[in-house]
Amino acid sequence: MQEWRPLTNARTSKLTVTVLTSVRNSIHLLPETVASIQAQTFADWEYIIVDDASEDGTDKWVEQAAKKDRRIRLIRRERQGGPFAAANTGLREARGEYIVRTDGDDLQPPHRIRRQLDFLQAHPEFRACITPWHSFSEQALIPKGVSQIPTRPRVLRWYLLLRTLASHSSLCIQRSALEEIGGYAELPAAADYRLVATLSRSGWMGVVPEVLSYVRRHEQKLSTTHAAVQQEIALDTMAVHMRELAGTAWPRQDLRTLWLVGHQRSEEIERGLEAISRWNELWLKDATLDGEDHKSLSSFSAFHRWLFLRNRLRKQPVRSLLNLMAMASCYPRLLAGRQPEIYA
Repeated sequence: MQEWRPLTNARTSKLTVTVLTSVRNSIHLLPETVASIQAQTFADWEYIIVDDASEDGTDKWVEQAAKKDRRIRLIRRERQGGPFAAANTGLREARGEYIVRTDGDDLQPPHRIRRQLDFLQAHPEFRACITPWHSFSEQALIPKGVSQIPTRPRVLRWYLLLRTLASHSSLCIQRSALEEIGGYAELPAAADYRLVATLSRSGWMGVVPEVLSYVRRHEQKLSTTHAAVQQEIALDTMAVHMRELAGTAWPRQDLRTLWLVGHQRSEEIERGLEAISRWNELWLKDATLDGEDHKSLSSFSAFHRWLFLRNRLRKQPVRSLLNLMAMASCYPRLLAGRQPEIYA
């Protein structure tokens, strides 16, 4: 575990919130992100932007923005270390009781910080929270682009084996909690998923049932440019998460199959359905789950089987249709396009 020490004496005065963004070469998108933070209805914040050795003038733009708004603080890294090393640099300087994350290409609605602080104050059992997000492109919000996140904490714990979601731009966490677990693992990708999985297993993670973040989809996003690396690191985290939750270990290829199914990627029907069935068997053995947890997990299981089979229609049309027809009789709400969770 890292020893967390501030780099300067910046922590001499306290704030409620530190908004934290690590960026590299984001001059064309960052101004919109900053504007969405400046528009927040909650005002007791500082905004630390860590520039990870940009080459496009991003640091110069932030420098000028900080002159106009003293709540903005620029930290420059002379050498590129990656988004999570840069985030740790910012964390060491943070003065806020809470850390609110946003990536440098995403947008936040004006009430986001206030809603999350209210949630954590109303639920003192949690030390962090995430929210669903809505994806958007340069043209508009993406239809049906709202992420599906279980709002029940014990369900989320198991769902993180099926979907390696991170919801990083919706994270709000007590700074002390983030420091206690050593900050971010300084990986090239997927350290946000590792963080969310760790927080979930600790019982510290809550979910606000409201869309409070807008995630931009574009070709330069880390999940696109580092897709292969991200998947491999995610599989490492899945293995740890499964061992901690279920006390078992799957071969890496089986973990990969479950990942592919959970993310609606290509996989043979038989292998894909078997992976979901095995995942079901794991959470069904969890004695801490109650009836509502089981109902929610069953709903997510059916939803992902449905999505998986629909995506296999072109490659395995007959078997896909037969399985979809069988599911439709048991889960008629899927035919109507109903998702497991409905958010504000």
